[in-house]
Amino acid sequence: MALSKITSVCPVCSTPFYRKSHPEQRFCSRRCSSFFNREAISKGVKNACAAKRRPPVKCRICKQSFYRPLNLANAFKGTCSKQCAVIRNFEIRTKRFWSQVAITANPDKCWLWVGKSVTKGYGTFHLLIEGKKESRAPRVSYYLFYKIAPKELQALHRCDTPLCCNPHHLFLGTHQENMLDRTNKGRNQDGEKSPNSKLTIEQVLKIRELYVPKQYTSYRLAKEFNTCQQNIIDIIHRKCWKHI
Repeated sequence: MALSKITSVCPVCSTPFYRKSHPEQRFCSRRCSSFFNREAISKGVKNACAAKRRPPVKCRICKQSFYRPLNLANAFKGTCSKQCAVIRNFEIRTKRFWSQVAITANPDKCWLWVGKSVTKGYGTFHLLIEGKKESRAPRVSYYLFYKIAPKELQALHRCDTPLCCNPHHLFLGTHQENMLDRTNKGRNQDGEKSPNSKLTIEQVLKIRELYVPKQYTSYRLAKEFNTCQQNIIDIIHRKCWKHI
């Protein structure tokens, strides 16, 4: 088939393009189509292209009138351009986020997340914030309330409740500050609290008591307590189990 039968020239930007999506397509992109229709409305001109479309509607964001193409009836969700569609989508996602938070009248109480959560107990919600996709519900809550993007910082809880999304209970901090806050509040998973722990406090104290260099060696203790030799060495030199 000859190219002259399947190509057309956009009347806005004069760019040649292939007519694939619709046999009566006149523009190379939605941007050119929206620009052409806005110009027609501003001039009060109802050309042949505009007459084939639905009656003009107002954009939900900028309130400008525009024509919706017949082949793109749901394009941009009732908005005139992609920029307005991004704003509209952000408003919809914001309402959906707060609908999954159990907001109480008392701001001092926790606002628990009732939506989907991850294994560590934190709520998960995807929202695009300044070009970065956030997935933790507390971080999204902090941004929506304070209008400050967390970026590389973490959202810390004053209430120590992972599911809490009350922005009054949240503050930003680095990873080191988060670990220090956890230590000060006694929430470290040290010793027997750790899910990877194989020894008890009594066994650790017994290991340190029995160890005698070149007599009761770390290899012998490892065999006796059913653990590896490196673990015994770390216990003796207090590289682990430092809290006892």
